[in-house]
Amino acid sequence: MKKPIHRYFDNHRKTSWLYFDDEENPRECYMRGGICFPIRYESLMGIDNHGYAIIAGQDLKTGIVHVFEQMNWVTIDDILAKDESNAVKYSGLSHWLNMAWNQYFMQAFYFSQPDELSRRFRLQVLRSPMINPKPRFIEIHINNTDDLLSAIWHRIKTGLLEIEKDSEIASLLKETKVENKEIFPQIHALGCCLLGLEQYPWRKPYEQPIQEILVAAG
Repeated sequence: MKKPIHRYFDNHRKTSWLYFDDEENPRECYMRGGICFPIRYESLMGIDNHGYAIIAGQDLKTGIVHVFEQMNWVTIDDILAKDESNAVKYSGLSHWLNMAWNQYFMQAFYFSQPDELSRRFRLQVLRSPMINPKPRFIEIHINNTDDLLSAIWHRIKTGLLEIEKDSEIASLLKETKVENKEIFPQIHALGCCLLGLEQYPWRKPYEQPIQEILVAAG
């Protein structure tokens, strides 16, 4: 996935203008993310436990949702090795969350998981001194995991979703389509993002007519 070389945040419209080196005009994107807090799951590779997060932008002109960034994670802050090296054993999500704002002006992540599971990680984010500004976690409502898959496949079939073909999500989508047994963290995060965009779409801000401005000015 190509990345923007320049960006600008439109505070009035709450959108990000992204500039790309091979495109003449910038894209105005409604930036949103999806997150899956660490869960235990089974894949063809065996049993694992981790979370996943994505950064996506919906192009307001075309309606296409572009997945710009993805991260596999198990902890919020870095976990260091317990030896003299003090090396990073597990990279935390904190640096990535900072990047979400610095590179895309994106703070809002959609999620849908049990409160007792998600609350612990959300509190860790709020308490982490490494994360600034703090992201917002917006809970979405789903009936079951079929809602997540339906949102994804609808976007794919209608050509309104762009993901790197060799990305982890793309390969797992093929596995999910064949097995259809379990929702992986990667698929869960993507589904939450897309459902969140459906349930809480971008709204055009109110533009005060020039007549009202003139009347108010006397």
